[in-house]
Amino acid sequence: MSNKKFAASEARVYELQRDSVNTHSQLYDCNLQVNNLKSDKASLQNDKTSLQSDKESLQNKNIAGEHNLKTLADESNVTIEAQAKQLRDFRDIIQTQSELMHNLKNSISKALMNYEADELSIYLKNGNVYVSLQDKLLFSAS
Repeated sequence: MSNKKFAASEARVYELQRDSVNTHSQLYDCNLQVNNLKSDKASLQNDKTSLQSDKESLQNKNIAGEHNLKTLADESNVTIEAQAKQLRDFRDIIQTQSELMHNLKNSISKALMNYEADELSIYLKNGNVYVSLQDKLLFSAS
């Protein structure tokens, strides 16, 4: 075998060895990337599972909160309606009391019509009927 062929053969062997080393290095890097990607995938799957669990928990809390809010709104409506009814009842009572007081005043005025206007006066003040008489009606002259 000639030196030229031998040198060419050695050059080819060296080139193939260099390609083999590069290929093994690339394979090692790819295997590292695959392992890192598998690890990242497992971590992301764990995060996804955790987030889904948190989502379900928040949805359950949201449903419970909506239920509580609806219950409070219903109770508030009942309370407002009860207060409105109570207010109407109080107004009716006050109106009835006012009418009774006016009727009482008018009845007293009719009963005391025999007296002159300057001898007595009848008036309503702060929900009370007042009858003011002159002294001569209260005390007999002796």
